[in-house]
Amino acid sequence: MRNDYKINVFEIAYLTQEQIDMFQSDFRYVAEYMVQKRTNKGYHPSSGVVKHVDAVLKLLSAVSGNPNFELIIPEVEEGGLSTMDAMIARFEQRAEARGERKANDSSAAEMIKDGLPVSKIQKYTKLTVERLEEIAKSLNTTLVM
Repeated sequence: MRNDYKINVFEIAYLTQEQIDMFQSDFRYVAEYMVQKRTNKGYHPSSGVVKHVDAVLKLLSAVSGNPNFELIIPEVEEGGLSTMDAMIARFEQRAEARGERKANDSSAAEMIKDGLPVSKIQKYTKLTVERLEEIAKSLNTTLVM
């Protein structure tokens, strides 16, 4: 038996704006994302309304390799953020907060290693004693009170 299947393959990241404009589904936002990331290395979302928020964010997570798109799904759905620009703004806010948290944890770890007292570490990092204890535990050390 012979199979005569024909498959058309499209490289979404290489579509033109004219081709993207022909999409009438939410996939247009995913295509815009892929093209812009390829050409600009950044992404400037349009303000179009997304009908299937969950699906779009999960697909963006899959094609970008960034699982953080999925983390904002509950916030986006609860907050009524249904445009790409609003969703991406929320995504960037979360990423910025994660970055600050990571930097604070890293600074606190260095201060703990240097034997600084908890009060001084808290003054500069604004971390709770509980968080500092977690960091100290991960370093197999104790806090200086």
